Amino acid sequence: MLDSSRKYLPEEMYVDPVKGSIQKGRRIAPRTATCRPCLVWREKEPEKKFKCVIMDLNRYGLRVRSFENFDVNEEIVIQMMKEDFATLLGVPIKAKIVREAISPHGLKDYGAKRIIEEIRRPEEYKPVSLPTSKPVVRKKTKMHIIDILNKK
Repeated sequence: MLDSSRKYLPEEMYVDPVKGSIQKGRRIAPRTATCRPCLVWREKEPEKKFKCVIMDLNRYGLRVRSFENFDVNEEIVIQMMKEDFATLLGVPIKAKIVREAISPHGLKDYGAKRIIEEIRRPEEYKPVSLPTSKPVVRKKTKMHIIDILNKK
């Protein structure tokens, strides 16, 4: 948790050009800049898919640039694609829009936070038993007297 009483040094702060507000420069994880095509659709309307571009991402969220309008707090699904928007790349990611901004070119940038689903433990554990195989017993090779006599 961030301590709001701490005084930040000037190099720790920067001005966000979109909102003009001061950001603390403290990210959960560093972001990776990219320009990956993707398909985005609302979780409620999976048949309407929009072509968008992922501008940067990290393991907790990503920034999507789009012509379409999405609402803040709306749940969406993001599917990364190869450059031709025809080949799927990975599995769809569920996310929630947490921020909206207008990019310098008139497009909209959306900050989306990943929704990480919990893995539920099974209610009942069943013991796993592996079938045991009998160990292979090696037998000594047998030599017959006829074989010894033939070698002489």
